[in-house]
Amino acid sequence: MKSLYPVWANLDQEMMSVATELALVELLLSGCTTASDHHYLIPTGLEHAIDLQVEAAQQLGIRSIFTRGSMSLGEDDGGLPPRHTIQAEQVIVDDSLRLINSYHQRDDGAMTQIALAPCSPFSVTTDLMKETARIAKNESVMTHTHLCETLDEEDFCLEKFGMRPVDYLEDVGWLNERTWLAHGIHLTVKRFEDLVKQR
Repeated sequence: MKSLYPVWANLDQEMMSVATELALVELLLSGCTTASDHHYLIPTGLEHAIDLQVEAAQQLGIRSIFTRGSMSLGEDDGGLPPRHTIQAEQVIVDDSLRLINSYHQRDDGAMTQIALAPCSPFSVTTDLMKETARIAKNESVMTHTHLCETLDEEDFCLEKFGMRPVDYLEDVGWLNERTWLAHGIHLTVKRFEDLVKQR
């Protein structure tokens, strides 16, 4: 994945718009009526990437849940992404609120929704995970992240947070009905089942 960061960092507005439109048209042609995208690398010059995605979806008439992804923990601070691919946390928070206020539809059958989606425990700080959970609760939006995709993620979480990934999610306020996860390949199943039963 790290090899893709330099490629993604060079996306421009036209590339973003065309890529989103192409992907959504392919989904529509296959019979899909609802799409979601987890876009978490927002380089300089592409700060309005999610706006471009919303515009493409609305023009095509496809129901969508676009996530305001984020990365704030660079490799020089123990994270995975290179420094040039991360954003300041206040920038992420401010833009998340802007997107929710601009586009998130709350009615039944909503065509456009915004969710908040820090990339993974490798790439955001604990403070941002907690703030994202707080905003999501206050604004009644969903949260999304990658979790337990690789075995080294568990090692990372144990070393950095003193707990496994699922326990970490519980600790930062993410295990609730608003959250959906990508991957989940290496979940600590017993602990995960216990937490689900407690809900």
